[in-house]
Amino acid sequence: MDPVARALRLALHTRPGETLGDPSFGLPCFADLVHGDRRAIHALKAQLRGLVRGVAPERPGLEVRAVLDREAAALRLEILDRSGPEPVRIARATINALGIASLDD
Repeated sequence: MDPVARALRLALHTRPGETLGDPSFGLPCFADLVHGDRRAIHALKAQLRGLVRGVAPERPGLEVRAVLDREAAALRLEILDRSGPEPVRIARATINALGIASLDD
């Protein structure tokens, strides 16, 4: 598994302040995200970009995308590698309407 995908898996289930070694590690509560709060979605994307830079600073082509799926009442997150001619998905996660996150295969 890609190191970025591993870090995303861990971060999805960790809130800031829960790890002693790095209190800034983790992602905020997801409750506001799936209900379309754009500020919360932008804050999450910013934290994910920081996570990606911290895990893989040597890979500047990585991009974080967040797409709100209103029909499924879910937020889909993707980390893409755009350093090549075609984008390659590194990891994808879904946060459902209950705020439960899962890393998609």
